[in-house]
Amino acid sequence: MSAHKLTFESFFEARANGQQVSHPSCQLATSALNFSSRAETLNSERASKSGEKRPRDSPRSAWRGLEQIPPVPGESVVRNLPKEENPCLCSDSTTYMALQGKLALITGCSGGIGQATALALAIRGCSIAVHYNSAAELASDLVAELTNLPGVRAHAFQADLGDYDSVRALYAAVVETLGHPDILFNNAGTTGTVVGKRGDIENVTLDDFEKTWKVNTGSSFLLTQLCVPHMVTQKYGRVVFCSSMFLIVHRPGIGGIIGPHYASAKSALHGLVHWLAARYAKDGITCNAVAPALIEDTTMFSHPSEELKARQSIPIGRFGKPHEIASVVEMLVTNEYLTNKILVVDGGMTPSAF
Repeated sequence: MSAHKLTFESFFEARANGQQVSHPSCQLATSALNFSSRAETLNSERASKSGEKRPRDSPRSAWRGLEQIPPVPGESVVRNLPKEENPCLCSDSTTYMALQGKLALITGCSGGIGQATALALAIRGCSIAVHYNSAAELASDLVAELTNLPGVRAHAFQADLGDYDSVRALYAAVVETLGHPDILFNNAGTTGTVVGKRGDIENVTLDDFEKTWKVNTGSSFLLTQLCVPHMVTQKYGRVVFCSSMFLIVHRPGIGGIIGPHYASAKSALHGLVHWLAARYAKDGITCNAVAPALIEDTTMFSHPSEELKARQSIPIGRFGKPHEIASVVEMLVTNEYLTNKILVVDGGMTPSAF
């Protein structure tokens, strides 16, 4: 199929007729839709067990997420505006393929935000080290999808981020198999025991506290510590942490919706961001964090409060999608002037000047 005139209708018509969609943008669309289907199956099974009813996303909604991705140079993609009138569409191959030849290590990459970010970076030419803990099949499927994209290398690596020796082994395996990471997205996390905003501190055991810190903070620190020296040597590096909007100072008194162990672990990442960004800015390394609210198909979405379930506090009126966080991470790793920032992505819940 030619991607010269690529629309929602023509893409799905081609798929229905059994035509090949070999263009990179078409491949990304196919990948996203395949994973959307798998995620929907898992969500349906989860909803069935809990007795909840969840509306099914249409293929068009998945396509809308892809419409935010600029086309490959030379491609004429139908959008709301003609290409020559739309400043958001890239025509410069250097700009679009800015990540070609780079390697990103993404933790928690087998689903949700990590998976969406892997696809977003790979379409820009970035190779991906796919970390997973237990979801081996999903990680393997993602690697297969990524390696279908031109010039993209990908490999899956298992590691328990609650074990520092496992974290060191993960880094060593990535370097041996794919090379030194140029981009590190510390995305993986765990909630531990959920006690909520009104829970009792004695319900969080010290073991649970330490495990939550190890996975959310300690492993992120260790991987950053391992990756930064090579980034300094080559005068290029991107470090991104995944935090939470519920810990931002513009919402005083909340302290998170999980418990003190999770809130303190995620808050510590903000201190890491600020120190690292200031220390390594002149070495060509940027360091930032993305702070999402509740995002569908993520661990955090398993524990929404009754208030959030009703969406009353979300001005946009819906929960976020993984690709909407991925697009922010994509911006952070392609912008060399943006550093030392914690970007909140929450559908308008948190007012902020930066």
